[in-house]
Amino acid sequence: MRSTWDNILKKYIHNLVSPDGRNTFESTPELVKAILQKANITSNDTVIDIGCGWGNLTREIATYSAHTIGIEPDLNNLNSAKSIKTAYSIEYLQGAFESLNCSQKIDVVVSSLAFHQVKYSYKTTALKNVKNLLNKNGRFVLCDTMILFDAENEPEFFDMVYRYLLEKTTPAEIYKNHIAPYLQKDYIYTWDDMKRYTPKDNWFYSLAELKEWLAECSLMVVDQSELCPFFGIITIEHFK
Repeated sequence: MRSTWDNILKKYIHNLVSPDGRNTFESTPELVKAILQKANITSNDTVIDIGCGWGNLTREIATYSAHTIGIEPDLNNLNSAKSIKTAYSIEYLQGAFESLNCSQKIDVVVSSLAFHQVKYSYKTTALKNVKNLLNKNGRFVLCDTMILFDAENEPEFFDMVYRYLLEKTTPAEIYKNHIAPYLQKDYIYTWDDMKRYTPKDNWFYSLAELKEWLAECSLMVVDQSELCPFFGIITIEHFK
Protein backbone atom coordinates (compact mmCIF):
# COMPACT_ATOMS: atom_id res chain seq x y z
CA MET A 1 0.00 0.00 0.00
CA ARG A 2 2.74 2.46 0.97
CA SER A 3 4.65 1.85 -2.28
CA THR A 4 1.47 2.50 -4.26
CA TRP A 5 0.94 5.77 -2.43
CA ASP A 6 4.60 6.70 -2.94
CA ASN A 7 4.20 6.23 -6.69
CA ILE A 8 1.01 8.29 -6.79
CA LEU A 9 2.59 11.17 -4.87
CA LYS A 10 5.71 11.00 -7.03
CA LYS A 11 3.50 11.34 -10.11
CA TYR A 12 1.57 14.35 -8.84
CA ILE A 13 3.72 16.19 -6.28
CA HIS A 14 7.27 17.56 -6.10
CA ASN A 15 8.73 17.93 -2.61
CA LEU A 16 11.14 20.88 -2.65
CA VAL A 17 12.32 24.07 -0.96
CA SER A 18 10.27 27.13 -1.96
CA PRO A 19 11.72 30.62 -2.65
CA ASP A 20 10.69 31.60 0.91
CA GLY A 21 12.95 28.82 2.26
CA ARG A 22 10.28 26.37 3.43
CA ASN A 23 10.04 22.66 2.74
CA THR A 24 6.92 22.55 0.58
CA PHE A 25 5.03 20.77 -2.20
CA GLU A 26 4.60 21.76 -5.84
CA SER A 27 2.20 20.41 -8.45
CA THR A 28 3.88 18.29 -11.14
CA PRO A 29 2.88 18.74 -14.81
CA GLU A 30 0.61 15.70 -14.40
CA LEU A 31 -1.25 17.32 -11.52
CA VAL A 32 -1.48 20.66 -13.33
CA LYS A 33 -3.01 18.81 -16.29
CA ALA A 34 -5.56 17.06 -14.05
CA ILE A 35 -6.54 20.33 -12.34
CA LEU A 36 -6.96 22.16 -15.64
CA GLN A 37 -9.19 19.38 -16.97
CA LYS A 38 -11.51 19.86 -14.00
CA ALA A 39 -11.34 23.67 -14.20
CA ASN A 40 -12.51 23.68 -17.84
CA ILE A 41 -11.26 27.26 -18.35
CA THR A 42 -12.39 29.20 -21.42
CA SER A 43 -10.83 32.19 -23.19
CA ASN A 44 -13.50 34.46 -21.64
CA ASP A 45 -12.85 33.46 -18.03
CA THR A 46 -11.30 35.42 -15.22
CA VAL A 47 -9.43 32.91 -13.06
CA ILE A 48 -7.84 33.21 -9.63
CA ASP A 49 -5.19 30.86 -8.23
CA ILE A 50 -5.18 30.99 -4.41
CA GLY A 51 -1.92 30.03 -2.74
CA CYS A 52 -0.14 30.32 -6.08
CA GLY A 53 3.38 30.08 -4.65
CA TRP A 54 5.85 31.02 -7.35
CA GLY A 55 3.27 30.67 -10.13
CA ASN A 56 3.77 27.12 -11.37
CA LEU A 57 0.06 26.46 -11.92
CA THR A 58 -0.80 30.13 -12.48
CA ARG A 59 1.30 30.40 -15.63
CA GLU A 60 -0.46 27.39 -17.15
CA ILE A 61 -3.87 28.86 -16.29
CA ALA A 62 -2.89 32.06 -18.10
CA THR A 63 -2.53 30.21 -21.40
CA TYR A 64 -6.28 29.49 -21.35
CA SER A 65 -7.98 32.41 -19.58
CA ALA A 66 -8.84 36.02 -20.41
CA HIS A 67 -7.47 37.31 -17.09
CA THR A 68 -5.42 35.43 -14.49
CA ILE A 69 -4.76 36.47 -10.89
CA GLY A 70 -2.31 34.72 -8.58
CA ILE A 71 -2.75 35.24 -4.84
CA GLU A 72 0.03 34.34 -2.41
CA PRO A 73 0.78 35.42 1.18
CA ASP A 74 4.57 35.26 1.00
CA LEU A 75 6.39 38.14 -0.70
CA ASN A 76 9.44 36.02 -1.58
CA ASN A 77 7.22 33.61 -3.50
CA LEU A 78 5.35 36.48 -5.16
CA ASN A 79 8.56 38.17 -6.27
CA SER A 80 9.81 34.88 -7.65
CA ALA A 81 6.56 34.42 -9.59
CA LYS A 82 6.74 37.96 -10.98
CA SER A 83 10.36 37.48 -12.08
CA ILE A 84 9.49 34.59 -14.40
CA LYS A 85 8.76 35.95 -17.86
CA THR A 86 5.70 34.73 -19.72
CA ALA A 87 3.90 35.68 -22.91
CA TYR A 88 0.67 36.08 -20.95
CA SER A 89 -0.42 38.83 -18.58
CA ILE A 90 -0.75 37.72 -14.95
CA GLU A 91 -1.74 39.89 -12.01
CA TYR A 92 -0.12 38.90 -8.71
CA LEU A 93 -1.55 40.01 -5.35
CA GLN A 94 -0.45 39.44 -1.79
CA GLY A 95 -3.25 37.70 0.06
CA ALA A 96 -4.48 34.38 1.40
CA PHE A 97 -7.68 32.37 1.78
CA GLU A 98 -8.39 34.24 5.00
CA SER A 99 -7.99 37.66 3.34
CA LEU A 100 -7.93 37.48 -0.44
CA ASN A 101 -7.26 41.16 -1.15
CA CYS A 102 -9.39 40.85 -4.28
CA SER A 103 -12.93 42.13 -4.86
CA GLN A 104 -13.71 41.45 -8.52
CA LYS A 105 -16.01 38.65 -9.62
CA ILE A 106 -14.30 35.43 -10.71
CA ASP A 107 -15.42 32.70 -13.12
CA VAL A 108 -13.07 29.98 -11.91
CA VAL A 109 -11.21 29.73 -8.60
CA VAL A 110 -8.37 27.22 -8.43
CA SER A 111 -6.19 26.19 -5.50
CA SER A 112 -3.61 23.43 -5.28
CA LEU A 113 -1.97 22.12 -2.10
CA ALA A 114 -2.81 25.19 -0.03
CA PHE A 115 -6.19 24.89 1.73
CA HIS A 116 -4.86 22.46 4.36
CA GLN A 117 -2.65 25.30 5.61
CA VAL A 118 -5.68 27.37 6.63
CA LYS A 119 -6.29 27.17 10.38
CA TYR A 120 -9.34 25.12 11.35
CA SER A 121 -11.08 28.12 12.91
CA TYR A 122 -10.79 29.99 9.58
CA LYS A 123 -11.86 27.23 7.19
CA THR A 124 -15.45 28.46 6.88
CA THR A 125 -14.33 32.09 6.58
CA ALA A 126 -11.92 31.09 3.81
CA LEU A 127 -14.69 29.33 1.88
CA LYS A 128 -17.07 32.28 2.36
CA ASN A 129 -14.40 34.50 0.84
CA VAL A 130 -14.26 32.22 -2.20
CA LYS A 131 -18.05 32.17 -2.44
CA ASN A 132 -18.23 35.96 -2.40
CA LEU A 133 -15.85 36.20 -5.38
CA LEU A 134 -17.39 33.42 -7.42
CA ASN A 135 -19.77 34.29 -10.24
CA LYS A 136 -23.23 32.69 -10.13
CA ASN A 137 -22.25 29.96 -12.60
CA GLY A 138 -18.62 29.78 -11.54
CA ARG A 139 -16.69 26.88 -10.07
CA PHE A 140 -14.02 26.34 -7.44
CA VAL A 141 -11.52 23.56 -8.16
CA LEU A 142 -9.79 22.52 -4.95
CA CYS A 143 -6.84 20.12 -5.06
CA ASP A 144 -5.56 19.19 -1.64
CA THR A 145 -4.67 16.54 0.89
CA MET A 146 -7.79 15.47 2.79
CA ILE A 147 -9.25 12.26 4.17
CA LEU A 148 -11.57 10.97 1.45
CA PHE A 149 -12.91 7.91 3.27
CA ASP A 150 -14.95 7.42 6.45
CA ALA A 151 -12.11 7.63 8.97
CA GLU A 152 -14.32 7.20 12.02
CA ASN A 153 -15.73 3.89 10.78
CA GLU A 154 -12.48 2.60 9.25
CA PRO A 155 -10.01 2.98 12.16
CA GLU A 156 -7.44 0.43 10.94
CA PHE A 157 -7.23 2.08 7.54
CA PHE A 158 -7.08 5.55 9.09
CA ASP A 159 -4.20 4.38 11.31
CA MET A 160 -2.27 3.33 8.20
CA VAL A 161 -2.99 6.61 6.42
CA TYR A 162 -2.29 8.73 9.50
CA ARG A 163 1.13 7.19 10.09
CA TYR A 164 1.97 7.60 6.41
CA LEU A 165 0.88 11.26 6.27
CA LEU A 166 2.76 12.15 9.44
CA GLU A 167 5.95 10.83 7.89
CA LYS A 168 5.41 12.37 4.45
CA THR A 169 4.09 15.81 5.39
CA THR A 170 6.22 16.64 8.46
CA PRO A 171 9.74 18.07 8.01
CA ALA A 172 12.16 15.14 8.30
CA GLU A 173 14.02 16.32 11.40
CA ILE A 174 10.80 17.12 13.28
CA TYR A 175 9.31 13.76 12.38
CA LYS A 176 12.49 11.89 13.32
CA ASN A 177 13.06 13.63 16.66
CA HIS A 178 9.60 14.59 17.89
CA ILE A 179 7.01 12.24 16.34
CA ALA A 180 8.45 8.86 15.33
CA PRO A 181 9.89 8.01 18.78
CA TYR A 182 6.46 8.44 20.37
CA LEU A 183 4.34 6.46 17.90
CA GLN A 184 3.27 3.19 19.49
CA LYS A 185 3.90 0.26 17.16
CA ASP A 186 0.85 -1.87 17.95
CA TYR A 187 -1.61 0.91 18.73
CA ILE A 188 -4.39 1.83 16.27
CA TYR A 189 -4.58 5.61 16.02
CA THR A 190 -8.15 6.71 15.38
CA TRP A 191 -9.74 9.89 14.07
CA ASP A 192 -10.66 10.76 17.66
CA ASP A 193 -7.06 10.20 18.77
CA MET A 194 -5.82 12.66 16.17
CA LYS A 195 -8.23 15.29 17.45
CA ARG A 196 -7.49 14.51 21.08
CA TYR A 197 -3.69 14.54 20.97
CA THR A 198 -2.81 16.82 18.05
CA PRO A 199 -3.01 20.65 18.04
CA LYS A 200 -6.17 21.63 16.20
CA ASP A 201 -4.41 23.51 13.43
CA ASN A 202 -2.36 20.38 12.65
CA TRP A 203 -5.38 18.13 12.12
CA PHE A 204 -5.91 16.52 8.75
CA TYR A 205 -9.37 17.45 7.51
CA SER A 206 -11.89 15.21 5.79
CA LEU A 207 -14.12 15.51 2.75
CA ALA A 208 -17.10 15.14 5.09
CA GLU A 209 -15.95 18.18 7.07
CA LEU A 210 -15.33 20.12 3.86
CA LYS A 211 -18.91 19.44 2.77
CA GLU A 212 -20.20 20.76 6.11
CA TRP A 213 -18.14 23.96 5.80
CA LEU A 214 -19.31 24.41 2.22
CA ALA A 215 -22.97 24.00 3.21
CA GLU A 216 -22.54 26.87 5.67
CA CYS A 217 -21.45 29.00 2.70
CA SER A 218 -24.23 27.84 0.33
CA LEU A 219 -21.69 25.92 -1.73
CA MET A 220 -21.66 22.24 -2.67
CA VAL A 221 -19.44 19.53 -4.10
CA VAL A 222 -20.44 18.63 -7.66
CA ASP A 223 -17.53 16.36 -8.55
CA GLN A 224 -14.75 14.56 -6.71
CA SER A 225 -11.72 12.86 -8.18
CA GLU A 226 -9.78 10.64 -5.78
CA LEU A 227 -6.10 10.33 -6.65
CA CYS A 228 -5.52 8.28 -3.50
CA PRO A 229 -7.45 7.93 -0.21
CA PHE A 230 -6.00 11.16 1.19
CA PHE A 231 -5.50 13.31 -1.91
CA GLY A 232 -7.92 14.49 -4.57
CA ILE A 233 -9.47 17.18 -6.73
CA ILE A 234 -12.86 18.53 -5.66
CA THR A 235 -15.11 20.69 -7.86
CA ILE A 236 -17.38 23.09 -5.99
CA GLU A 237 -20.24 25.32 -7.12
CA HIS A 238 -23.02 27.46 -5.67
CA PHE A 239 -26.12 25.66 -4.44
CA LYS A 240 -28.53 25.30 -7.34
